Amino acid sequence: MVTWREVDLKDSRSIVNLYAQGIEIIIPARKSLFVNFFLILWLLAWAYGEVVIINRLLINDSHTPDAFIVIFACGWTLSGMLASFIWLWNAKGREIIRIDDHELKLSREYVWFAKSKSYETKYMRNLRISDLSPSSLAMGGGMEYWGLSGGTITFDYGPTPTKIGLGLDEAEAEHIIEAIRTRHKDF
Repeated sequence: MVTWREVDLKDSRSIVNLYAQGIEIIIPARKSLFVNFFLILWLLAWAYGEVVIINRLLINDSHTPDAFIVIFACGWTLSGMLASFIWLWNAKGREIIRIDDHELKLSREYVWFAKSKSYETKYMRNLRISDLSPSSLAMGGGMEYWGLSGGTITFDYGPTPTKIGLGLDEAEAEHIIEAIRTRHKDF
């Protein structure tokens, strides 16, 4: 039988569930009306451009597509996929962190798919608040702005720092760290 209790924080986006087997933290993506509005407009313009490019490639009199148009079409398609991915995350994404005695499982769920990673708890140390000033020049810094990488909570996994807790503010991240430490004192 699974026993659990939900830890309620006033005005908190995250939900912390304490189970007999471990802890589960659900963090919905930080919603931004500006980002949603901007991306919807951008994706409409992108779709129009995609149709124009495809027509240009299909209605080609020389029977050999222009190399520039093919390369541009590939880049245009990839940028549309990235914008769609960011919009999906912003609209319905959530991060789920499950910790038991043996592993931390991190799952970032988008509307139709999820991306998961597992970490063995015996190699996890130094749970702390992340440096909250990401550099856009650092690897993944640009994706932190859109909420697709990074996080407010950091732990050392062996020699490598790992970030979790996308879009949390410092106070909420501190509460989550305390909840994790009540269950796992070694962190």
